[in-house]
Amino acid sequence: MKHITPIEQYDDIIENEVISHIEPNTYYKSCTIVDEDTYTYDQVKFERCTFTLPTFEKIEMLDTIFLYCDLSNCNFEETLLHRVDFIHCKLVGSLFIEANLGYVRFKDSILRYANFASTKIKHVLFESCELVEASFLHTKHKELQFDHCMIQKLDLRETKLAGIDISTCEFESLFLDLQHSKGLKIRFDQAASIAIMLGLEIA
Repeated sequence: MKHITPIEQYDDIIENEVISHIEPNTYYKSCTIVDEDTYTYDQVKFERCTFTLPTFEKIEMLDTIFLYCDLSNCNFEETLLHRVDFIHCKLVGSLFIEANLGYVRFKDSILRYANFASTKIKHVLFESCELVEASFLHTKHKELQFDHCMIQKLDLRETKLAGIDISTCEFESLFLDLQHSKGLKIRFDQAASIAIMLGLEIA
């Protein structure tokens, strides 16, 4: 899957300040973000920033990059993310329930316990991420890719898995259902454990 990167054209670079309103076309470095009234992020980059209000609920993020940010337990519910990158970020327990993700990349990030239930996904890449006990319950997707991720106890129930490839990923157990598992791509050595997870008996 070819990843379409966010547009990076910034008019201003702001460093080491407390930010109460996010401006478009701006690169924020090592800032403290206290904003609670911006509903659209457009061509914004956050590097090593701290977010004091952990909610991005029902906003729009366009051409946005998070680099080395701790977004653990942040709320992205019902948020629109289009051409957004999360790189070297911590998103432990973050909520993306009923969000809409298009051309989004998570790279070298920790998403333990993250929740993507009922999310709409189009061209989303998880690359070298930790997704232990994350949930993709009842997710609708087109071009969802997991590349060299740790997906132990990942919940993929009620999600059609046709076209999803987990052959480069590591896990001991997953939450799957037989009804939706047709077309899931796995390695040969993963087949036996997948069969057991689906309730099949191996003679």
